[in-house]
Amino acid sequence: MSEKAVPELFRDLDDVAVGLILKAAQRCSRDRGEVFCRQGERTTNLYLLTDGLVKVGATTNSGKEVLLDWIKPEEGFGLGALLSPPTENVWTIYAATRSVALEWDAETIHCFAQSYPKFYRSALAIALRWTRQLQQRFEELSTEKVEQRLARLVLFLAKRFATKEPAEVRTSDIELAQMTGTNLFTVNKLVHGWQRLGYVNKSRGRLLLVDTEGLLTIAGSSG
Repeated sequence: MSEKAVPELFRDLDDVAVGLILKAAQRCSRDRGEVFCRQGERTTNLYLLTDGLVKVGATTNSGKEVLLDWIKPEEGFGLGALLSPPTENVWTIYAATRSVALEWDAETIHCFAQSYPKFYRSALAIALRWTRQLQQRFEELSTEKVEQRLARLVLFLAKRFATKEPAEVRTSDIELAQMTGTNLFTVNKLVHGWQRLGYVNKSRGRLLLVDTEGLLTIAGSSG
């Protein structure tokens, strides 16, 4: 496996170690809406997404659903399975489209991690990146206006999932509202305003970024 092809979860492991870990994996799939990990339940498996798209969400005490992030191919989740004993899932992780992943049970992956300590280091790096992202989201909620937060989020998602130019964000207004801590009406109003200004083109479940510089101005970013 080339350096470029190695997922972050296996970074710094040699080819022999990666080969052994991959050989021990089971292949699993989920149809749209089906769950990989459920919030509050014990983390029993570590996953590496190989195809599809996965959502990371949570349900508040009041029953409100909150979308936190997306997972794309070659990204890992269920990192709590590396701990002994495994922790509970903080989030519910479920398929946004039909998705395929490699799967290791907690006992198997824990044995590999003990043999290859760099595996723990990679998992910690992933967890810390998520922590930084959530911290930034909290700071934005505390200090920025809704339009600025929304522009930052759209630019973040465009960069994270862009496969062509102009960039396209495949998400609904309600999902954008959940991720920015606002409501559907406000997101609708802002997105339609951006469309009138020529910054975006909107269709069902998709947002095409036409003028990235315009959104950067709203976000208060220089790049």
